[in-house]
Amino acid sequence: MLITMKPEQKGLLLFITLYLSTFLLGYGYVLSQYTYTVAFSESLGSFLVDGHGRTIYYNTNDLPYNTLPSCDGDCLGEFPFVPTGTVHVPPTLNNSDFGLVLRAEDEWQVTYKGIPLYYFTNDTKPGDTYGEGHMGMWHVVPP
Repeated sequence: MLITMKPEQKGLLLFITLYLSTFLLGYGYVLSQYTYTVAFSESLGSFLVDGHGRTIYYNTNDLPYNTLPSCDGDCLGEFPFVPTGTVHVPPTLNNSDFGLVLRAEDEWQVTYKGIPLYYFTNDTKPGDTYGEGHMGMWHVVPP
């Protein structure tokens, strides 16, 4: 099937296509150019998020450079650990602050300054911070 268009329709279609492509590619680049970055809220101040804007948490029971993370079993259903991957951060963060810890399940978990990192399953949108203060021991990660 051949669709015919007037020259002005072709120009408009080309403009819309280029505009949307530029916008979407630019937006995707901003969200994914870093593995981890810093977000800010009036109530919490600055805190770490991943490249998709998901808030990252720590558990006060996890000590820096401890042998095993404290969240396991049912806890991981609410607070899944941040899995390994390439670390690429903006100049405001230091790559060397990120590391790994081997979990009891023989899986690697990302750490920040030696503390294991987690997500909260009830955070469904970028910037959600519903895990902050959960059970008095879960908090956003300050940079």
